[in-house]
Formats: sequence, structure tokens, C-alpha cells
Amino acid sequence: MIKKNYPHIFHLILVFCFFSCASIPKESVTISEQIGKDLIVLKESHENLLNLYYSDLKSEINKFVDEVYAPFIISFVLKDELRTYTEGGEESIYFSLFQAAENSDENSTSKALTDMSDFVMAAREQIENKRKELLSPILLEEDSITNEINNSYNNTLYANSVLTAHLRSLQKLKDTQNEALNLIGLEGIDSEISSKLSGVSNQISELITQARDIDTKGDEAYDKINEITTKIKETISKD
Repeated sequence: MIKKNYPHIFHLILVFCFFSCASIPKESVTISEQIGKDLIVLKESHENLLNLYYSDLKSEINKFVDEVYAPFIISFVLKDELRTYTEGGEESIYFSLFQAAENSDENSTSKALTDMSDFVMAAREQIENKRKELLSPILLEEDSITNEINNSYNNTLYANSVLTAHLRSLQKLKDTQNEALNLIGLEGIDSEISSKLSGVSNQISELITQARDIDTKGDEAYDKINEITTKIKETISKD
């Protein structure tokens, strides 16, 4: 995660204070002001990176739920309803449908319509529960990382503003813009975030690809769907 090295900025200020008797060029304040502007741009860049990453991740989860889990759970429940019907059960949706087809009276058709409606509602509820189960940790993590990055940049921007104010009254600036960023604690932040996020995204995409190959009507569908779901959650939790 992003390192918080903000105390370094105050060490830097102390160094500047020590050399306060020396003269500094006008470029010193300009560089510090430019660092502040660059930090704002960098903050926006990282926010956009996070938005793209989590949008893609949530899209992959929705594809898994809609394209793999939904067909599976509908087929799974219908198989169970058919088994109940073949065993003589009158509570099966198949029983209601056949009764409506054979009798065509108002009670039979009304019962079939009600049973089909209940089936659709129950299926939709289970599908959305699975979507929520997989998306909830992602949303929580997105909020957590976004808040952490915002806090990191806000603290750093404040520290830089303090430095800029001191530079206006102090005499010498020893470090370049990149060295100042290093002391602030943002060196390598681009590669750190990008590497971490792209790794998880690739793993999730690979799992979704595997899930699309599952025969949702096959006997092993239930175990395979649960296995993929578990792997998705484990991958997210490792992030």
C-alpha cells in the first residue's frame, strides 16, 4: 500500500531553516509551487486509474453472474423442480404448468401464473444475492483505497504548501523536484499501484474465462461454480 513518509517533509524544512541565512534564487519557490501543481495532476491520474480498474473488475463480476451463475442457478432449480414432479410432488412448477395445459380453467392458469412468477422472483433474488456477495468486498476495498489515496495526497499537498511558504522566506533550495518528491514519499507510487491492480484484474479475468467454459447444465456445474466463486473471493481478499 502507499507509504506515508510525510515526516520527511518536516525534516526537509528543518534543513532549510538551518541554512536560512543564505540567499536563494527565485526558481526555488517556483519549483516548490510546481511540485504542488504536479501533485494535483498525479492525484487525479491515480483516481482515474482506480476508477478504471474497479469499473473493469465490477464489470467482470457482473459478466460472471449474468452469463454463468444465472443460467446455472435457473437450470439447477428447474432440475430439482422436475425431480419433484416426476416423484409425484404437486408443489412443483411443472405440476402447475401441466395442470393449466390440461384443464385450461381459471384456477389452474392462475396457479401456474403465480408459480411462474414466484419462481422468477426467487431466481432473481438468488442471482442478485450472489452479485452482492461478490461485489460487496470489491466496493469496500475501492472505498478504502480511494480514501487512503485521498488522505495521502491531501496530507502531502498540505506539507508541500508549508514547504512553499518556508521557501519564500528561506535562503537556499538544495534538492530538485524529483528529490523533493522522494522525500515526500511518492517515489515509485505509479508502478506500485499499477502493478498491484493489474495483477488482480488479470486473475479475475482468467477466472471469468474459465467460468464461461462451465457446462451449466452438467452434473458437475454446482461444484465448479462454487469453486470459481471461492477463487474470485480469495483473489479479491488477497488484494
